[in-house]
Amino acid sequence: MPYTACRNLTNTHYVTINDNAFAYAPLGHRHSPEIAEKLQINEGEVNFVPHLLPLTRGMLSSIYLQTEGDFDPLDVLNEYYQNEPFVRIRSVPVDMKSVAGTNFCDIYAKRSGDTLFITSAIDNLLRGASSQAVANANLMMGLDEAAGLPTMAYVP
Repeated sequence: MPYTACRNLTNTHYVTINDNAFAYAPLGHRHSPEIAEKLQINEGEVNFVPHLLPLTRGMLSSIYLQTEGDFDPLDVLNEYYQNEPFVRIRSVPVDMKSVAGTNFCDIYAKRSGDTLFITSAIDNLLRGASSQAVANANLMMGLDEAAGLPTMAYVP
């Protein structure tokens, strides 16, 4: 079966993603409505285009925004997340190996004129699923949010 015919199969089959990278559900991703709701904008104003890579774990997001006013994005992020133990504001662009095996979300931002660039990295098998459940259960039970959650990244 030629490669183009294989693309009609689910995008997550090994033969499709191995040694490959591609845009996943461009301009129609299932999370676009959630993003629009959180930003309080119309769904059509969100252009969310994730890319699928053959990685065991990890998610890297790159976000571009047009801004107004003069501000330091790292100062804003540091102030907003100052009491969040699993959010780390970085002074350099983030990478997935620094969060692999942890519940951390690393965030970096930089401005150039009116353009704001934000990038974040998480371990989507932990922060995006299992360790998020543990953190929520800890809070519900009155325990320290970090109880039982790994804080040291492993380097594969």
